[in-house]
Amino acid sequence: MSLKNAKIFLEELSSNETMQKQLNKMNPKLPEDVVSFAKDAHLSFTKEEMRGVLAEMGALKLTDEELEKISAGAFPTAINSQITDSVTQVNSKILGDAPAIAMGNLYVATSQALSNAAQNAIINQQQNNATMQASTTMGIATIFTLNTLES
Repeated sequence: MSLKNAKIFLEELSSNETMQKQLNKMNPKLPEDVVSFAKDAHLSFTKEEMRGVLAEMGALKLTDEELEKISAGAFPTAINSQITDSVTQVNSKILGDAPAIAMGNLYVATSQALSNAAQNAIINQQQNNATMQASTTMGIATIFTLNTLES
């Protein structure tokens, strides 16, 4: 019965453009996606039954192992899900650390700006002290050069 449903589904899919557009819009990546699409069309079968029908038609030439070798492990496996989980965790950590890094950069920039301001203030004080010392020296030298005891 299910093999019959799989055959009916393939016949309808090959002749019905609306059904083809709906399936393409769904963008199935796995055989299970096609099986669930067929269930929505009230045609129930398993992916193994679909493969059997495709093999009878000569449309399916490769086994799962051959597909795995060709795809270099692109199909979901335990290893792939572990890699996916690892990458997801790293991305989450990076996103979680971003505000702290941003605040750290803000603190560094602020401290550099404040240290530049303090350095400029010290340089201005030193220049003012040199100017005051020079003017005091000139004033004292002028006082000593005046002849105040004219009698």
